[in-house]
Amino acid sequence: MIKHLVNIGNSKGFIVDKTMLGLMKMTDDDAIDIEFRDGGLFIKPVTMKDIYKKRSTIHRKSLNKLGE
Repeated sequence: MIKHLVNIGNSKGFIVDKTMLGLMKMTDDDAIDIEFRDGGLFIKPVTMKDIYKKRSTIHRKSLNKLGE
């Protein structure tokens, strides 16, 4: 699918069609993870559990120190 960037305030963005959201099984309030891979963007839906798992892995040493 080809999309064009649009102005959103001082930023750029693109519109994700409702059909595409449906294919990804997403609703308006869902969180997404955006990663830069192989010269492009990879977008996937995430849950709060996914977010916690990723952040706790990244900050494990700090979290362990806080728990002492």
